Amino acid sequence: MVSITLILFVFILLGRTEAISNSGCGITKQCFSFPTGCSTTSPSCLFVSYVYNATDQSFLFELSGGDGSGSQYVAVAFTSAPTMANGDLYYCTGTEFKSGALQVRYNAPSTDTTIPSGVVQLSAASTNGVGECTFTRQASITKIVNSATSVSKTFNLVTENFFILMATGSYSSGNIVKHSGANRFFTSAVVNFTTSPAPVTTPSPGTTQPSSDLTSGCGSTKGCFRSPPGCSTQSPSCMFLSWKYDSASKTVDMELSGGMAASQYAGFAFGSSARMENADLYYCTASAVKSGAIKGLQAPPADTPLPAGVTNIQAGANGGVVQCSFTRPASVTKDLSALNTVIDISTTTYYILFATGTSPAGGLSYHGPSRVASTRSIDFKLNEDIGGTVDSIDMVKAHASLMMIAWLTCASIGVIIARHFKPLFHDMTCGGEKVWFQIHRSLMVTALLATVIAFILIFVNVKGYSANAGAHPIIGIIVTCLAIINPIMAIFRPHPGEKNRVIFNWAHWFVGTAAHILGLTAIFLGVDLAKLNLPEWDTWVLVGFVAFHVITEVILEILSAFYGHISAYKKMPKNSMNMDDNAADKDQPPKGAGIKYFILVVYSLGNVGFLITFIVFIALH
Repeated sequence: MVSITLILFVFILLGRTEAISNSGCGITKQCFSFPTGCSTTSPSCLFVSYVYNATDQSFLFELSGGDGSGSQYVAVAFTSAPTMANGDLYYCTGTEFKSGALQVRYNAPSTDTTIPSGVVQLSAASTNGVGECTFTRQASITKIVNSATSVSKTFNLVTENFFILMATGSYSSGNIVKHSGANRFFTSAVVNFTTSPAPVTTPSPGTTQPSSDLTSGCGSTKGCFRSPPGCSTQSPSCMFLSWKYDSASKTVDMELSGGMAASQYAGFAFGSSARMENADLYYCTASAVKSGAIKGLQAPPADTPLPAGVTNIQAGANGGVVQCSFTRPASVTKDLSALNTVIDISTTTYYILFATGTSPAGGLSYHGPSRVASTRSIDFKLNEDIGGTVDSIDMVKAHASLMMIAWLTCASIGVIIARHFKPLFHDMTCGGEKVWFQIHRSLMVTALLATVIAFILIFVNVKGYSANAGAHPIIGIIVTCLAIINPIMAIFRPHPGEKNRVIFNWAHWFVGTAAHILGLTAIFLGVDLAKLNLPEWDTWVLVGFVAFHVITEVILEILSAFYGHISAYKKMPKNSMNMDDNAADKDQPPKGAGIKYFILVVYSLGNVGFLITFIVFIALH
């Protein structure tokens, strides 16, 4: 506690008149800001920095943002997942500093009655129209993360890595008002809070930066990988990597180019396959070269210290393009999907994985479609000039859209037609089959085709089974199997009146209902996966759709029972569709047909509206 007392004394003595700034970021303190590289003199800049004191296991934090008037807050939270839940929360209004917890997702955060023991406020002020707070925090703090069940969680910044979440919004009557989606961000990977700030390496006077076009010598004096093939490193859209192996020293000189220097990173990894998993990662911005590890598919990469023996580090920009270079030992050891994994490029061939993306506070963010991979593993002792293939997000978007067409729309409408509209079409036929059956069959065949195509697309995209996507792929496989089984059963169904027909009817209903429910469940799980990058409220739109569908089904069930449609249909002779015993003309529609047709039209339009909403958001994100 000696260092905390000393810090308190210094701040009290100096009156804390100096504004929080970006000065020292990456040198004396670790910093995160949003938007990337924003100035702390702006109220719209969300900024947090920290310094770790290993002696007494404590951290000094700086937090700034908002107008400092007491009517806006800037908040920082530490969570195990990039969601607004189960988090250790601190926020500043300029006039006061408070702590709390992110509890259940989509619920308002809780505020601690008193600041916990182990957290000490140093200052809360408005400096030049910006809210600023500083505080110290012991490494381990315990918070209640579910008030209803009194569940608590310990957040130890020394022994665990956490995501950093930041947000800003209105502050009224001592309560945080929910931020907008544009006023929050989270780090793309968990943060190791004990890692020393990475020094910003700049060329010493007289040192020559890498030339603006690094492609000279590709295929002759050095090996090169670039995408698009033949692109120039003077373009930020050109993803470029070169290597030159020295057998005497068993080292390899690496050059890296790509992305816009003002706001992006360029990164590559040595992978055992063309998938983003189990890979040794290096990335650079215009000011630093950093290292990381990609452990599993869809798992955010983790920052790691640069391996021992990495030398000759240069980072800079040429023509607005990120370019860097360094020398790497042929063999390094990292914790990837297995601990102490050896990545030796002198004895083993590896795939090149390359990506660019925005760089929040000099770190990584999700690359989106800006990702390429080599078509084969590469021998880095050879000087080859090769290109890459784009791993487009378009296949993922197509998969999601097709599954929604299948199970939100086609299956949902098809189920309603079969259940509630058999009696309403009388003896009308189309192509030798009853109209209701033709509509039902067309919708379900469309659902089957969309499901199979979507199934193939996603397996091609991830190159197999995605073990890190939770239950989504498991349920998806089950749904696909059920979707294939049901029409096969229908082909071999007994004729009406045969003794086994009732068994088929129940089996057909069970398999179809299970597929429909599981299909919607898979969609619920899928829309929250990182690859789609949909807004947080997408789940609630799906909840709205399910409520809309269930309400429609309940209303139709009541109407069908009230008018006797279903019971009368089951009692009819094979060729009779007359539902009204008092009607002489069997061509007259049954009672209640009009309102049920109206509900069907309203439901179909609403269903398609939900579908279009999701497809548009999938296309735009």
